[in-house]
Amino acid sequence: MKWKEVNPCQADWLKQWNLTVYYKTQEVGSVVLDKNEKYYAVIDGFTEFIDASNLDEAKEKFYEMLDNYFESEINYYTELQKMLEELS
Repeated sequence: MKWKEVNPCQADWLKQWNLTVYYKTQEVGSVVLDKNEKYYAVIDGFTEFIDASNLDEAKEKFYEMLDNYFESEINYYTELQKMLEELS
């Protein structure tokens, strides 16, 4: 995985950093800095405030948020798989 600064996707963002996984060059999310100099995480199209005072702190909190996101996705698909097995 690698962080890359890119042009912001929205006009009210000052900066944007994307986290990219090199397997299939999949972008997994972004950390953005808005015009009020507040950090936000963008994961799967959803934006959430990150309480951080600098980029390094924002990235660390982003990792935690990303971990929670993927854990909930895994749980969702695990439950879905169980329901499908019950239907078979």
